Amino acid sequence: MSSHQQSEREISGQLDIRAATVNEESRTVDAVLSTERPVEMWDWRSGGMIDEVLLADGVELPRQLPLLDTHSRFRLSDVLGSIRNIRQEGAETVGTLHFASGDDEVDRVWNKVRQGHLTDVSVGYRVTEYIDIQPDGKASVNGREFAAGNRPMRVATKWKLREASMVPIGADEAAKLRQQGELTMAKPNDAPVVADAERQAPPEKPAEQREAPVVVAPTPSVDEGAIRAEAIKQERERVNKLRELAGDDVSSEVLERAISEGWDEARANREFLQHIRDARQPGQQTGPAIHSRSHDQAVTERSLAAGMLIAGGFDPTKVRVDAEIRDGSRYRNTFSEQEADGGHELRNLSAVDLCRECVMLDGRRTVPRDRVELIRAAMSGTHLDRVFTSNVYARLMAGWDETPDTTAWCQAEDVPNFMLQEDITLRQNASLEKLPRGDTATHADFSDDYETYKVARYAKQFVADEQDFIDDRLMALMNVPLEMGAAARRLIPDLVYSLLLSNPTLTATTGALFNATAESTAGGHANLTTAVLGSTGLKAGITAMANKRLDNVPLNIRPQFLLIPPDLEWTGKELLQSGEIRDTTASTRYGTVNVLRGENLTLVVESRLDATGVIDPSSKAAVTGSATNWFLAANRRTVKKLYRQGTSRSPQLRSFLLSQGQWGMGWDINMDAGAAAVDYRGMHKSAGTG
Repeated sequence: MSSHQQSEREISGQLDIRAATVNEESRTVDAVLSTERPVEMWDWRSGGMIDEVLLADGVELPRQLPLLDTHSRFRLSDVLGSIRNIRQEGAETVGTLHFASGDDEVDRVWNKVRQGHLTDVSVGYRVTEYIDIQPDGKASVNGREFAAGNRPMRVATKWKLREASMVPIGADEAAKLRQQGELTMAKPNDAPVVADAERQAPPEKPAEQREAPVVVAPTPSVDEGAIRAEAIKQERERVNKLRELAGDDVSSEVLERAISEGWDEARANREFLQHIRDARQPGQQTGPAIHSRSHDQAVTERSLAAGMLIAGGFDPTKVRVDAEIRDGSRYRNTFSEQEADGGHELRNLSAVDLCRECVMLDGRRTVPRDRVELIRAAMSGTHLDRVFTSNVYARLMAGWDETPDTTAWCQAEDVPNFMLQEDITLRQNASLEKLPRGDTATHADFSDDYETYKVARYAKQFVADEQDFIDDRLMALMNVPLEMGAAARRLIPDLVYSLLLSNPTLTATTGALFNATAESTAGGHANLTTAVLGSTGLKAGITAMANKRLDNVPLNIRPQFLLIPPDLEWTGKELLQSGEIRDTTASTRYGTVNVLRGENLTLVVESRLDATGVIDPSSKAAVTGSATNWFLAANRRTVKKLYRQGTSRSPQLRSFLLSQGQWGMGWDINMDAGAAAVDYRGMHKSAGTG
C-alpha cells in the first residue's frame, strides 16, 4: 500500500441521467456524478489498468460546474448550461443539469435529452490525493477496509469535479436513462476499457420493483482484451514519442511529468520548448537559434498565424479561420485578443524567421543553419502547415464574404451526392377532398413528369514553392486565396444566370423555360413577352404570373423580385420607389399614386444579365443577355441552386506538401455545386424590346 498526492490531470467519467427528473419548465434533469464502486481504468503513471474508487466523503463539491459540449472548453458557445445543487446522496454524488434557454444549439441538445435520444454524459475531475493497494492486497482507508483483486486498486481520498459534458456515446454502455420500472441488466464487467482514462460509472443495482419490470435487452458483449491491448499499445506509442521529443535537452523530471500527466504530442512540444528556453543562460544562444524578437513574448502557432494576418492588413479577431480537431483539441474559429496581441509582436517576421519559429515549435532539438535546410525542416513539420493553412482559409473566406451574391430569389437545396436527383410534382388530385364519415382518404398521386439535376465538383489549387520562401515572397502569394474565395462565391451566381440566359428546355413540359406559346398548347408556358420595362409592361408581367395554374388549380403567384441589368437600374428604382406616377395625357389625367410601390418587389441589379453575359462554369460557353431584358421571380421553386450536403454551402480547403521533384506546400479548394430549372410558373421574362 502507498499513499500519494497526484499531479493535476483530467479524467473523463460516465454520468447517469435520471430521466424521471426531467423538468420541462425549468429545463433541468438530475444526474449521478459518481459512486463508490470500483471502476476499471487506465493509469498513466504505471502504464496499466487499475480499479479506482472515488470516496464520496473525499470530493470537493463546487457550487456550480459548467455543462459543456463533448468536453470542448475553447469557446463560449461550447457551454450548454451548468450543473447546480451538487450534493451527496449516500455514496453517490448527484447534480442537477440546467440547460440554457434562448440558444438554438442548446435547444437541439435539450430536445434530444428530453425525448430520450441523448442519454450519455461524461464528467471531468481531478484526483489530488489517493492510496494505492497492490494486487491481492488489503488496506484500511478512513476506517473502511478495501481489498484489491488481481490488479492494483487506487482509492481516491481527495478529488475535485471540474466539468461535465453531453456526449453522443459514453464509455459505459450500461449508464443510460433510468425510468421507474426499468431494470438494468448489464454486468459491471461488461463496461468497455477506455485508453484515454475515461472513467466508467458502473451500472446501478436494480431497485426494488413495485410494478412489473420492463424487459431490457442485455448489453452486447465487448472484447475487453482487445480494447485493453489497443489501449496499452497507444500508451506505449505516446510514451515513446515523448521520449523521442525530449531527447537529451529535456530533464528527466519534466519527461516524467509529461508521461504521468498524460501529455499529448502538441502539449509536449510546447512544454519541452519552453523548458529548453528557460534552461538557457544569457549568451549561450548563437547562430540560427537566435530569435528575431524578444524571448519574453510567448510564441505559439496561433500567434504566428495572427501575425501573418496583421501583416496582410487583417484584424485576427474578426476573420474566420478553419475550425478543426487537432491533437485531440478543438481549435477556435476566431483568434482571441491575447493571440492578436502576440501576433502584433510577430507581424514583421521574414519567411526564414517564420520557418525557424515553426521548427522550434515542432520540438526539433537542433535548428538547421542552412537557409534551404531550415525551410525544408519547417515544411516537414506540422506547425508551418497549420500557420499557413489558417491564413489561407482566413483570406479565402474574406474573399468569399466580400463578394456579392444576387441569387437570394432562388431556392437552395442540399443533395446527398453527385448522382442524378429527381424533382417530382403532385397531380391535380393532390387537392383535399370531402371525406364522408367512416371513409378512408384517397392517396395523392405523383406525376410521371419530373426534372432531373445533379451537382458537380469545381476545384482549383495553388502552391507556395520553396523558392518563394527563399525569396520571401509569401505575402504576395497570400493574395491568391483572397481571389480564390471571391471566385468560389461567384460560382453559384455564374451557374444560375448562365442557366437563366441559356433558356433550357424542361423535361416535364418539353418546352423552353421561357416561351410565349399559350399554356393550352403542348410545351407552352406563356411567360415570355417583349414589353419595355415600364409601368404598363411590369403590370402585365405581374398579371400573367397571377393567372398561372397547375392542373387547372389557381396558384395566385405574386412576384417578389425584379431582376434587371445595370442599364435598367434607375428605371427600376423609379418604378418601385416613386410615390406617384403621373399620366401626362391631357385627355385622361387619372391616378397619381404609384401602385407598383405597394407590390414590395425587391430590386436585383445583376450585370450578368447584360449584353456581355456570363461564362457557364459547366460548359465554358458564353451566354448573353441584353441591356433591355428583365425578369420577375416569385418565392417559388423555379430555379434551384444546389450544394452537396456536409459542405456548409461554402468552399472546402485542403493542404498538401509537394513531392516527386517539387519542393514546397500547396492548398486546393473545391465546391460541390449546381443549378437547375424545375418549373416555369414562378418566373416571367421580357426581352424589353417593345
